[in-house]
Amino acid sequence: MTTPEQQPESQMWSVERNVFQSGQCEGLVIPIDWVSHVLELVPVFGSGNVPANVTFAMSQEVYNCFFVNHFSDKEMYNVL
Repeated sequence: MTTPEQQPESQMWSVERNVFQSGQCEGLVIPIDWVSHVLELVPVFGSGNVPANVTFAMSQEVYNCFFVNHFSDKEMYNVL
């Protein structure tokens, strides 16, 4: 995770997916009562072109690093 101060070009938080050396993604199940708010994640596309076959529905499976979109909910962004 990086903070907005560590990314002056975007001023956004970022989060990364945990990936094992085997290439498998780490995941866990959390109790629903731990969820307090939904966040919108925007993939960090990088400097190259986005492949034509990547769609909105599958983008979170293709990329491993995401920005937390603070434009979707300013109140929650300010809490973070």
